[in-house]
Order: sequence, then C-alpha cells, then structure tokens
Amino acid sequence: MNKKNLVLGGALVLLIALAVLYEGPWQNLKDRFSTVDNFLVGLDTSQVSRIEIAQAEELVVLEKEGDKWKIAGTKEFYVKDDIMSALFGALDSAVSADVEEVSTNAENQKDFQTDDQAGTMVKLMRAEEVLKELIVGKLSQDFSSTYISPINSDITYEVGANLNNALVREDWYNMEIFNVERENLSMLRFQFPTREFTIQQDNEDWIGVLPY
Repeated sequence: MNKKNLVLGGALVLLIALAVLYEGPWQNLKDRFSTVDNFLVGLDTSQVSRIEIAQAEELVVLEKEGDKWKIAGTKEFYVKDDIMSALFGALDSAVSADVEEVSTNAENQKDFQTDDQAGTMVKLMRAEEVLKELIVGKLSQDFSSTYISPINSDITYEVGANLNNALVREDWYNMEIFNVERENLSMLRFQFPTREFTIQQDNEDWIGVLPY
C-alpha cells in the first residue's frame, strides 16, 4: 500500500471516529448542557384561585368562584368553561415540559415578545399569595411551543406548551345570553319597547304567528 492510500485510509478512519463521537458522547453532552431547569416546576395549578393578565396597558383579573371563573370588577361576567379548561391544560403541560434556553440577551426579548412592552405578564396566585410569575411571548416556529421569560429576567426560554393561545386573548368575556339546544326550541318571542312579534316552527320552516 503506497503512502497516498495510507493517508486516505487514515483520513477515512478519522472521519468515522469523529462521526461516532458527534452522534454519541458529544451529542449527549450537548443535550445535557442545552437542557435547563423549568422555572415553572412546582406549580400546582389546582391551587390557583386568581390570575392577573397584563398586556400593554390593560389588566384582566380572573377570580375563581366555586367552579366558575369570574372577571373581577364586573357584576356577572364569567369566562367560558372551555376557555379555562384549555388555559389550565396548557399550564399543566408547561409545568411538565422541557424548556430550552434560546437567549440571554435582553435586547432579543422584543423579537420573542418576552419583554415588558410586547409580552403578556401573567401572575398566578392563591388568594393574595403569588405562586408563579412569567411573561408569555409569541409562539415558536413549530406553533406548539411558546417563548416565555421569568419576570425581571433577561433570559428567554422555549417551552413545549401552547401558552400563547391559552393566555394571550383580546376578550375574556362570555357573551352567551343563554345556552339551549336548538332542537328544543319551537317558538320565539321578540320584545321591543314599542312592539313585539312571535315566530313558531312549522315542520322545517319558521313562520310568523303574532301579530301577523
């Protein structure tokens, strides 16, 4: 075997060794150092009875009343049950999810929307006791993870839970006046200050019956 073949053979062996090292010990070491502690660990969402959500200059406070969630400062406005179920489902997923540190630079937080200007500040409380505080940013590129930051921190994390859709909302009000199955209705009466009219179901059609 000539010298050239020996050099090529040695280079091939070296490349194979480097590939094995990268896929094995080095990759494990890299994964170990990129995995960070989840600062939400320890949160028991069943203990949460008050949620403060601040976005821009607007603050929404949700308070638990029995098995319902009321918008604080209103008389009888509550959040729909499915919205709150999705919210707590996302929180539980975030508590148990792996987190990845994506930035330690405060200047980058505006890009992730985890700064105090573009982000949504969330305070999870039990009565007056603060359990956890965080800033919820935008969704990551996979649209199933969210960028988050602890309050007063320069660090931005990516957590494997959709907290953005669950907590970043323009309207928390339940606008339902009543909830009834359509098939249970056979007559409707509409009343106004100076007049009223009634419609009634006739087979598959709805027809006016009063006053005409």
